[in-house]
Amino acid sequence: MERAVRDSRIEAIITKNGAVNELKAGDSGEVVLNRTAIYAESGGQVADTGAFYDSSESQLLAKVTGAFYPVAGLVAHKVVAKETLRVGDRVAVVADADRRARIIRNHTGTHLVNAALRNILGTHVKQSGSLNAPERLRFDFSHFAHVDAEELRDIEQQVNDEIRLNTEIETNVTLLEEALTSGALAFFGDKYPEHNVRVVTIPDPRAARGFYSKELCGGTHVQRVGDIGVLKIVSENPWPQAFAESKPSPASGRWNIFNRKRSSCGNWPASSTWARRHPGPGGEAFPDRQTARKGARGAEAQRSAQPDR
Repeated sequence: MERAVRDSRIEAIITKNGAVNELKAGDSGEVVLNRTAIYAESGGQVADTGAFYDSSESQLLAKVTGAFYPVAGLVAHKVVAKETLRVGDRVAVVADADRRARIIRNHTGTHLVNAALRNILGTHVKQSGSLNAPERLRFDFSHFAHVDAEELRDIEQQVNDEIRLNTEIETNVTLLEEALTSGALAFFGDKYPEHNVRVVTIPDPRAARGFYSKELCGGTHVQRVGDIGVLKIVSENPWPQAFAESKPSPASGRWNIFNRKRSSCGNWPASSTWARRHPGPGGEAFPDRQTARKGARGAEAQRSAQPDR
């Protein structure tokens, strides 16, 4: 997605009092443009922030604090006017590039974490939510047992192995049926159009299918997975009582130990991943993988002991 779009036209201005023709300096409102460089909040990815400028980009006209979709395909920009804005005005729209870069590192991180969880814990693992923000990412998923320390190390190691491969992210638009047939994952019970679905692929030449991750996704991502740097898992706890957290950092050839009391290490920009898991279908929460396996074997033994009907 472009960082800047010039010569955008203001199509509508909305305030708490409804549609208006102008927004005076100091006032807040929502502005609809004919085209924009601002990514609107969607699919767990937070919105861009940025600014409106005049055509020369020398005069600040408004601060953009967020954006959302009031209806499909229409972006409403949350703004604070610095100069009077009028319907029909032409503006240059500029997104905060540094903030977006941190968001997209976290978003690609969710795809890597999701793939690693399914590879190590099993394909029964389903993503149930996420948050991709500049300072952290949270990853929610369903699983029947506590993720033990060995599994967490394996997940972290596998994600960082992929990061070190530094493969180039691939995106393409295709038919929904073709995307699903090719192995792409869809989430959240979303309804997708039959045509023009966007597929984000993280290739892996070592994999039999030729990719490590393949998902239907409309969000923004890094160009190469190595741009993430390093991902470190800090903890994992049952939801809703607690959370698991991991933190990607810019590549430097060094590992860091992170904890919740520190938002950054040295001059590295902070970024974190939070993961949650849900208890089993009956509400049970096995304390570790061994107990989970014992529970599964016990249930199987009980079924085997029952007489045929």
